[in-house]
Amino acid sequence: MALTPQGSSVQLPSYNLAKTMLTKQGWADNSFMTYLVASMVSGVSVCAAMQPADTVLTRMYNRECCSFAMSTSIGQGDLHSMADD
Repeated sequence: MALTPQGSSVQLPSYNLAKTMLTKQGWADNSFMTYLVASMVSGVSVCAAMQPADTVLTRMYNRECCSFAMSTSIGQGDLHSMADD
């Protein structure tokens, strides 16, 4: 799973939308605060979009499914036994 396209597909449009909305509300187009707030909105959007994939990847990296002596059943990891734990 490639995370870079997933993040970029959210980051660029959310920054552009936030900056456009701020300038329509009367904020200066080239001010530091406009750039800062639009970047913060974009960062939160990227975090929200990538969090599910990051959680899945972290669980995949931290499980030991190949060590049959340490697992209680085939394919069950040491750290997570169910999808919701």
